[in-house]
Amino acid sequence: MNKLIYVSTFLLITASLSSCGFEERKKALDAREVSLRDREQSLLMKEKMLTQLEDSIKLSIAQQDSMTLSLKNLGLPLPDSLQGTWNINMLCTQTSCSGSAVGDTRKESWTFSGGDSTGVYVKAMQGENLVRVYSGIYDGSGFILSTPNVSGDPNATSMNVKLAVNTPDKLSGTRIIQQADGCTITYKIDADRSKK
Repeated sequence: MNKLIYVSTFLLITASLSSCGFEERKKALDAREVSLRDREQSLLMKEKMLTQLEDSIKLSIAQQDSMTLSLKNLGLPLPDSLQGTWNINMLCTQTSCSGSAVGDTRKESWTFSGGDSTGVYVKAMQGENLVRVYSGIYDGSGFILSTPNVSGDPNATSMNVKLAVNTPDKLSGTRIIQQADGCTITYKIDADRSKK
């Protein structure tokens, strides 16, 4: 009988010890399973974020391509009636630059050329001297022109011109000069077809 009690006690102790180990292993496995689920969720979130970022980049590139295409298509061929030489009268209407004053006037003759949608080119002359060249587009109702930045320096002086076609012999608009030091000069432009 003592032997049976010893064996029963031994089996009970072994069972309780093994059940303790089993509970600890079960807890460890459960904790590991929770950790793996958390990692899986984290990876899924990262994958979703990367997919959204990729979609955003693709959309941005598509919009830039569309905008570039739109700008290319914005320009129209310059009609023969607007090509040729124009007398340009400019009146300074606003300035923040020293050496320039409201009321200053400039006279130039501009020769417009450009037969296709690749652009319009304008040679600005004072007397017989070429003073600058503008390039830009004709959009059907007027011109958007600028001087090219040959040096590539973002602080170089820039000139931007917007002209509206009032009649086949009259143009009007503005020229804005942005100096390298940040000051600005604005001119009102009136243009008449040259009689030459």
